[in-house]
Amino acid sequence: MSSRWDNKYRDATTPGEACALLQANRHLLPTTGKSMDIACGLGGNALLLAQAGLESYACDASSVALEKLQRFAGAEDLTVHCQRRDFEDGKPGSLSFNDGFDVIVVSFYLYRPLLPSLVKALNPGGLLFYQTFSQAKRSQRGPSNPDFLLQPGELLSAFSGLELIDYHDEHWANADDQKRSAFVDPDIIYFTGRAVS
Repeated sequence: MSSRWDNKYRDATTPGEACALLQANRHLLPTTGKSMDIACGLGGNALLLAQAGLESYACDASSVALEKLQRFAGAEDLTVHCQRRDFEDGKPGSLSFNDGFDVIVVSFYLYRPLLPSLVKALNPGGLLFYQTFSQAKRSQRGPSNPDFLLQPGELLSAFSGLELIDYHDEHWANADDQKRSAFVDPDIIYFTGRAVS
């Protein structure tokens, strides 16, 4: 699988942009601590987290993306600790983390067996920012395979142990009860939660 992603990133010359959810909620970030950008690609989230003063970690299956992220970080005089990780390889321990994090960001990546590990990897009070495409999306953007698309309300269930800070799902049955995000793309589900201390 990594060769597919290596090919995607091979010709990239600029870093990725931080996801809308993280940009809109930057004010929630702690001033110190450790952060992890999961399936980081070219590392827009990891770079924003490093700029915010966090000890920034990033992981991806693509070694090409990680090498480029290291260069982008160096050009901005930032440090991002990159780790090549394929969560879907089925190897023992591939879904666990050795460290705890104060911030975890997942943008446009969905591998359901990883979800419980994200909650376990949060330090008390740690923040989880998660955004990806909904199964009810109207556009052709993103994956078409439902294995890689969220069901309405799925993140609320998966992360029910976290304190809900922000949630938006255009197609959730209880849409009137959800907390409203300042930014909305109807094809994307957004979740922000905090680990209970």
